Amino acid sequence: MIRILTFSICVLCLVSGGCTDDDMISSTSTFFPIETVPVKLTLSMEAYNVSLAGETRAGREDFVLSVSNSDMDIEIVGTPITRATPATVINEENAIYNFTVLQFAGTTADAKLFGKTTYPCPNGIIDTKSVDIALTTTGPGGAAVKHRFVVITNTLSSDFNSLLVGTSSYSDFQNLNFVRTENDPLFPLRQLSVNGQRKNTMMMCGFVDAVIATSGKQIAIALQRTVAKVTFNIDTDNVDFGKFGNWDVSLMNIPNKSYFNILGRKAVFPSPDAKERSTFYWEKLFTTPTLGDPLPIKEKASYIPINLQQTVVTSTLATRRSNAPLGGTYLQIMGRQMTEPGVGSMPIVLDFVLYQIFLGKNLTTDFSVYPNYNLTYNIHLKGRSEDDSNVIRLIPGSFSGSLKASSDLGGTVSLSDIKDLKAVRWEYSKRIETYFADSPFPWSGSGSDDLGAYKLRWFAPTVAYNNKEATSLTDGYSNTQKLQSNGSTFVYYPAALACYMGLNGNSQAAQAFNWYLPSIGELIGTWISSSSMASQQSPSYWSSTARKDVQQAFIITNEGEVKTAPVSGDSNNRHYVRGCRNPATVTTN
Repeated sequence: MIRILTFSICVLCLVSGGCTDDDMISSTSTFFPIETVPVKLTLSMEAYNVSLAGETRAGREDFVLSVSNSDMDIEIVGTPITRATPATVINEENAIYNFTVLQFAGTTADAKLFGKTTYPCPNGIIDTKSVDIALTTTGPGGAAVKHRFVVITNTLSSDFNSLLVGTSSYSDFQNLNFVRTENDPLFPLRQLSVNGQRKNTMMMCGFVDAVIATSGKQIAIALQRTVAKVTFNIDTDNVDFGKFGNWDVSLMNIPNKSYFNILGRKAVFPSPDAKERSTFYWEKLFTTPTLGDPLPIKEKASYIPINLQQTVVTSTLATRRSNAPLGGTYLQIMGRQMTEPGVGSMPIVLDFVLYQIFLGKNLTTDFSVYPNYNLTYNIHLKGRSEDDSNVIRLIPGSFSGSLKASSDLGGTVSLSDIKDLKAVRWEYSKRIETYFADSPFPWSGSGSDDLGAYKLRWFAPTVAYNNKEATSLTDGYSNTQKLQSNGSTFVYYPAALACYMGLNGNSQAAQAFNWYLPSIGELIGTWISSSSMASQQSPSYWSSTARKDVQQAFIITNEGEVKTAPVSGDSNNRHYVRGCRNPATVTTN
């Protein structure tokens, strides 16, 4: 005989709303082949920032963490519960429109599904219901053993179709997730249809292991949100940052999967296969596309799926990015100094400052995004020193300028002749810094490549070819200066023009400039430094170094192979451009 049991529910901060329909599933059960008994099941919703290790609200972390260095101050605030919020408010953070009870015959990964039932919830709250839970007398000789009882909220009718009673295991359930679709603004939230209206909902989960051998048993399950909420406030009082009028703020490396059950997970989770890594993560832009926003930027918030990474015990704020795990989620902040509207054919970034701040529940050793956490990051930007790894400046080293020699007799002594027999050390005289992105072609006049194109020719064959003696293997600045010094011919060198005009905002020849087309020696140094970011680089790049006697210039491929290519190649033999400058020209305070 199947007996109806009493199901008593208590959920914090939830009150009446409206009835449900459409995606609201009817009470559908898989009936058990053995007797059921009345069990009082109490559900509660955990407050935000309860540690996964905490079994009760005693595990809640109310904290304010702050760190400071010469370039930024960062504060993490565990967003407190506010009792000023009216109790009648139901929103995506607390509304529950249905819940599913899954019972597994055991507590191990291979425990089989013993029953599943989904219940609709009128009014956006869990109401008292009658449910069926089987006796856990599945041990040897009918002995009572522990079963695992799992509750999942706000699911679609199709979510558990793949779970079959008696066949599917707890491990199968642990693999259930939903994947973000392109341009989905809600993920990891989803919509359910309620009274003909679409409601944004957040999945919650909880479980308990219990033995049910007689009636009158009481079990309690605490529900945790399966996602995190992060909020960002960003400002600065650095007067030198006044020139950066356009700020872009993005969350990067967000996993594209959100799992139904996040309890019991350990780092690294989720972990993409090597084949899917390029499509496993996505990014979310908080600011106005293309234009960006001015500082201060306030209350930019997002829900994101969990992303558990290994702790790095030796990390500090200054070394945090250098020590960050490959898959960690991070905030990217970029300030841009743009040309004035109407200057040039395209918007031009004259200068930039770029930060990457990895998320975590502290600002040093932790790199994880935890479920059920609600954290606010208050970020005060102060400088752009290359000594802070959170400040992104690709400075490969000394790969530019003239070659210098020195001896170590009585200390390092510079020598005037690189062939001096006392020389034991050689290095180039200047360092280089690489631009953060490839440069498009900025000119729409005659003899040019296509406006906005990224794959360019080195020379546009409108006039007779002349390499302008831009043949230095190490001095890209000098090469660029030679190619861009003549007002009649400077537009015929698209690769150099993309840096000279496109990165400096120049409109005519022979103007002052900082950004230039690097020499092949400088490109080699850049490739050595950035080889770990090869997946973010284009297939091949032009140098400013031309060959002396043939119509060819040097390129470097993404694999680090140095080649020569025709300066006026067809569409299949064009290459990308990445500008460089001397970092000594940059104010870092």
